[in-house]
Amino acid sequence: MKTPRNTRQLLAALVQSGTKQSCCNYSTSAKAAPATNVLQQHLASQTKIMHKAQDKYLERVVQHQVDLMEDRNGDDAQHNWSLGKAQIYPQFDAYRNADVETLVKKSFGQVDGEKQFLRVKQINDINDYQKLVSQENKQISTGSYTSKDEKFHRRTQRETGWYLSHTPNSFTQDGAFGSSNQHSCLIRVVTDNSVSGLFLKNMILPIRKTAPSAFSYDSLILHAPGFQFIPPQVVEEFSGPTPKDLGLSNEHFVFENDQTNTSVIGGLFSSSILLDNMAYFGARAIFSKTSAVVLPSDSIINKDNWSSTLFINSNNTVRSALANSNNLTLYGAHYNLLSELGLSRCVGGLLLEVESGSAFLNKLKSGDLVEESTDGKKARVITSLKQGVYPNIVHTPKNIVFVVEDNNFIVPLLGKVKNPQQFFQRGLTSIGKEPTFNKSFTVFGAQRAYADAQQVAEAFAKINKASNVYIVNGSYDEAKIQQAISLISSGEASTLKEEQPNSVFSILSHSSIENKAWKDQTKYTAAIKQLEEKFL
Repeated sequence: MKTPRNTRQLLAALVQSGTKQSCCNYSTSAKAAPATNVLQQHLASQTKIMHKAQDKYLERVVQHQVDLMEDRNGDDAQHNWSLGKAQIYPQFDAYRNADVETLVKKSFGQVDGEKQFLRVKQINDINDYQKLVSQENKQISTGSYTSKDEKFHRRTQRETGWYLSHTPNSFTQDGAFGSSNQHSCLIRVVTDNSVSGLFLKNMILPIRKTAPSAFSYDSLILHAPGFQFIPPQVVEEFSGPTPKDLGLSNEHFVFENDQTNTSVIGGLFSSSILLDNMAYFGARAIFSKTSAVVLPSDSIINKDNWSSTLFINSNNTVRSALANSNNLTLYGAHYNLLSELGLSRCVGGLLLEVESGSAFLNKLKSGDLVEESTDGKKARVITSLKQGVYPNIVHTPKNIVFVVEDNNFIVPLLGKVKNPQQFFQRGLTSIGKEPTFNKSFTVFGAQRAYADAQQVAEAFAKINKASNVYIVNGSYDEAKIQQAISLISSGEASTLKEEQPNSVFSILSHSSIENKAWKDQTKYTAAIKQLEEKFL
């Protein structure tokens, strides 16, 4: 049963102290990105609306002594109390696992008249994301990330919690990262806007209905893209922070604490950063508890309708080929979990970058989100996977495919990997002027390994039971990649003759696919030799 979050005495105190709170005036920074400006203007408008509603509510309660037992959407006492653990004490409506109708109603942007999906202007991903992240008490390699004292993390979480307490509406999404009950990370994300709430509703996997007070999450993310450091005269009055107080040089930040599995994102309206944070902490929690391996990957159900194929290091082109195919069933996108029990997906949605005229836009439905580029030529689509009943876990992949981007086409469209375990450990991801490797595919975002690479490689060796391991060049166009994937899914690729073998891979040829192997065999041989020297 819903109960009010404020007592009669507290409401009376609020009336006596006045309801015009400076904390809810959201001015726009000159340095903020355009989409952040739109969000802050939206929050300012919502603040005025909420203040008017609060004035009327207080007048009725305090002056007329009406019954407080109101049943109002966004006013659940148990949920509000549960947020106290994150130092959030909502002053306005706080929604938990809100439905699509509520999220769309509370959002900025435009609703498509026919298909009822939400359309907003896209914020470009931050190029220097790595510079924005600081981590506390790192026990594993941090790359070039900054490590800040714990006091900065505590202060940042407290200030962000205060901001989320006073934002016009807060939206909490509780659920799981990982579809297998035995291998999952319970996650809570609290955000200040319903557009991000819609993204989270598509991405976070639902769980059985649980009371807020009984939901014990493994990871917490505070997502506050509208967060802004208050002007100096207000800071002085309320003893609020400046960027310098938090050890920052600007108002955009991502603070991560590996000890508490907590992340605080401020001033950044980026779905990619949010997804990356969910995956990083989810993978850490799952691997530490069960030794199950989370991989940046896509997966499909093969044409036999029972076996699966896993695409490790999949890119947007490969993901688009999988999503647009009428003959393939996309099972899991972005992140998949491999365990001794089988394969399970980690997120329930799909984030795909498409051209403005893409046929994929015709498949959108209510609850989907489209982030348009500022020039209108491209769009980022966030949608749930195809409708239907998906099992929580499927058989261990029959096929594993390593996706490598190579514009020089040293890597064939379709090839067979010689030593799967060595390939996994080396982590070849692309070939430009120099081959690029990562840490056994445990790296999320910009050089963040969620666990020791050797430990993950050893776990992969025990779990991997794939009959066939292939390599696909993700730099080919979508149509050609789709043809190669079709051969793998049908099982025909396993019967193809291997050509031009080397110690890394061999080329598989078929009449339906084209391989742009170098015509100058001397140069090709030299390039392969150079790759082998880097790889081995």
